[in-house]
Amino acid sequence: MNKHIFRVKGMDRRRKKRAVVVIIIAVTAASLKNRCKRKRWTKEWLLKTDQYTHLKLLTEIRDTKEEEDYANYFRMQDACFDHLLEMVKPYLTKQDTIMRNAISAEEKLAVTLRYLATGRNIQDLKLSVIMSPAAISQAIMDTCQALLYAQLKE
Repeated sequence: MNKHIFRVKGMDRRRKKRAVVVIIIAVTAASLKNRCKRKRWTKEWLLKTDQYTHLKLLTEIRDTKEEEDYANYFRMQDACFDHLLEMVKPYLTKQDTIMRNAISAEEKLAVTLRYLATGRNIQDLKLSVIMSPAAISQAIMDTCQALLYAQLKE
């Protein structure tokens, strides 16, 4: 780079610094103006997971002692689900953050079992479990690894 780029006759050092700062600000402002603004952080229906999640329905089915319906959903009895949950809970439990609540171990196991029981694709599952496809696929991977690790540990 040429050392003499900023040599301008009649400009003292202070004016040169100001000119450089003005140029930097102008370039930064232009680049920020051209940036695409994010339309939204998340979809509105994903924010309502507490209202529409399948776990509320399953809890109600479990409380009313409709074991056939519960077994039909997961293809297993609730005692078996509880046993699996106790096995994988230490590996799947994450901490809540300021930004969002963590997906519970029960929800991860439920999504994984539903995925394995039905063979539905992740895009189809997202509407019934009210989770993003990325979160569903991560939950399935984490749960399968936790099940494998828990079985190997026993």
